[in-house]
This record gives sequence, structure tokens and C-alpha cells, in this order.
Amino acid sequence: MTNILGIDLGEKRIGLAIGSVEAKLSRPLEVFSHRSRRDDIDHISHVIKSHEISRIVIGISFQEDGSPNSMGRHALSFGKDIEKDSGLPVEYCDEALSTREAKDNALHSGISKKHRQGHLDAVAAAVILQSYFDKLPTGYT
Repeated sequence: MTNILGIDLGEKRIGLAIGSVEAKLSRPLEVFSHRSRRDDIDHISHVIKSHEISRIVIGISFQEDGSPNSMGRHALSFGKDIEKDSGLPVEYCDEALSTREAKDNALHSGISKKHRQGHLDAVAAAVILQSYFDKLPTGYT
């Protein structure tokens, strides 16, 4: 099975999701608080090893002109560091509206506001990863 890790980078928290290419389904995995780039990468490296990840997808945001905005540039830089540290390929997926979709999904699921706090980042990572899966050609492994 080809496990892929989805990452939603935030200023305070980082959301992680996991999914397999074969099933083309993602699910929220966890949220952790940002500490430092080194600590964040160390944590992600542990997740990569414990879940036998073979590829990483990071959400990236863009300006209206199509160029990465400040968080998008941060995602590109972070992705390069993870790729260097893990030796795994890193791909990027437009994260436009992923947080909004995560909130909508939580609301439709009946999750209370108290329980949504802090968990939306993992759901947003799952939305990003699912978007990546939805764009894969049929038969892709």
C-alpha cells in the first residue's frame, strides 16, 4: 500500500492527514502545535516512519496572480526541508478553501464548536490530500 501524508501548514498549528493511493481516500490524522522548523520536521519524520509514508503532499496558497503568497512560499521552503530530511518526494496541492471546506464538513457532521477547535487543521489536511487524490489519473499508483 502506498501511504501519502497530507500537510496543512498554519502559523500556530500543523494538520496532518493520511491516505493511500490505492483507495484514493484521505482521513485526518493529527494536529500539533508549531514550535520550530526543526522540531516540526522531527515530528513529521516520526510520523513518516511510523506510518510507512512514501510521498508527501503539502497545501500551498496563491495570490490572485497565481504566484505563491507568503504562506505559499513558506510551504515551498518547508517542503524542500522535509524532502531533504526524509528523502521522500514532496508535491504541492492548492489549498484554496480547504479550511472553509473543513469547517463546513465539521458543521454538517454535527461536531460542536468546542470540539472543532484545533481539529480543523487535520481536517483541512485531509481536504488537501483528497483534492490531490481526486486529480490523479485513473490507474495511478
